[in-house]
Amino acid sequence: MLIHKGFRYRAYPSPAAQAMLARWFGCARVVHNLGLDQHRMFSRKGRSFGYTKQTADLPTLKAEFPWLAECFSQCLQQALKDLDHAFQCFFTGQGGYPRPWKKFEDDSLRFPQMTRTDAKTGEVVDMVALTRDGIHFPGGLGFIPVCFHRPLEGTPKHITLQRQGLTWWVSVCCEIEVTTPRPLGHDTLLKGFTGVDFGVANAYTRADGHVYAVPGETDGEAKRRLRLERRIARAVEARKAYGRINRSRREMKLRESLRALDQRVRRRRDDALHKITSDLAQNHGLIGIEDLRIATMTASARGSAEAPGRKVAQKAGLNRGLLGNAFGKFRRMLTYKAGWYGAAVVAINPARTSQTCSECHRHPKDSPETAHLSHGRINQAEFACPLCGFACHADVNAARNIERLATREFIRRVDSGESAAKPAPAKRKKTLSGLSAKPKASPDASRTRDQDPAGGRPVAARGARGVGQAKNRDVSVSRKAG
Repeated sequence: MLIHKGFRYRAYPSPAAQAMLARWFGCARVVHNLGLDQHRMFSRKGRSFGYTKQTADLPTLKAEFPWLAECFSQCLQQALKDLDHAFQCFFTGQGGYPRPWKKFEDDSLRFPQMTRTDAKTGEVVDMVALTRDGIHFPGGLGFIPVCFHRPLEGTPKHITLQRQGLTWWVSVCCEIEVTTPRPLGHDTLLKGFTGVDFGVANAYTRADGHVYAVPGETDGEAKRRLRLERRIARAVEARKAYGRINRSRREMKLRESLRALDQRVRRRRDDALHKITSDLAQNHGLIGIEDLRIATMTASARGSAEAPGRKVAQKAGLNRGLLGNAFGKFRRMLTYKAGWYGAAVVAINPARTSQTCSECHRHPKDSPETAHLSHGRINQAEFACPLCGFACHADVNAARNIERLATREFIRRVDSGESAAKPAPAKRKKTLSGLSAKPKASPDASRTRDQDPAGGRPVAARGARGVGQAKNRDVSVSRKAG
């Protein structure tokens, strides 16, 4: 079968190429934001706009703004395609309403066509040519050195050039022919199965007790972030006091340093997530995870002026810890890698997984005779069943429950002929007025967006200070004398 796989490399454009790319980024950003304004303005009047119609208006837009002609035309078209894809995700309930692109935050260009046919000779010529030490880009951009630290596989289909902080990156999406995995069935479990519990102190805990750590900010990086944010705040205050609109050179340098710090933390976290998901997908046939609503879990506790919230700072720290471990990105990576290696990812309802005993499979509230007893979750790290006396680490207990429920759900799907690969998301029809039609309840509803690894614009949460900085370790399971 054919799969699409992305390869990411560090690029080193010259100062002249960086200046040209900065102008191209601005052109793509203007086209995207104007297309978004067009959607907002005319959708209220009952008119709809799609990628084809907005692309047809590009020549008129270039005639009105001649400087748009400097950018390669296909890059402008891809900016509108990204906008159209964002609206499709919004209307199917897989994402929020599209937002405008911002300078230095959404700086990327996609070159979708690798070759073209010459109109005179009929020969196929390269539009984007890959060499041993770099890439030749069209549109007058020319050659950009690239460090190919690992070889490409398959056939390149399109290339994305991106600026993140102070570094430049090239992402090559390749089409690769791989062996078709065996259909998912009961023999899939022979490869092994496990459950994974998501937490704050222990980022990802397997059912056998192994803990995967996701590194966050170090103490030094947290102090540096605080200093940079304070200096930026003083620069903004001074700019407003003098009535200036444009940022000063000092403020721009400070913001560049802050973006570079963010990218360093993000790359470290992404590296850990890739290693964790690859280990799970390659060594297990079934991986059970929790079907979490991260947006609801990380809602602010601030409240309103009439009803102020309680323990706001404590909840904010918990939210940073949850977002720093990047469960949404972990789930997306695990889902597409499981498809590569012939594994299944089953998301189960997380209710009571941390309070039910994984040994006797009982909860005190299940029976009227034991309803007066408290559940076995003593604190964040300890679990002791009040019914059978079983004791172990709380995260391991939850992971074992997830493993049991996911295995049962997988067998049920296989026996009933349902798709066992992954649950289909519950699509919620949305309108521009913010109203939504509630979909029918489904136990297999996925609550996070699944993306193709080679497409889309990744958005990562900021790392949390002091969260998950311990090395991978094992948590033992013991039995308490009952």
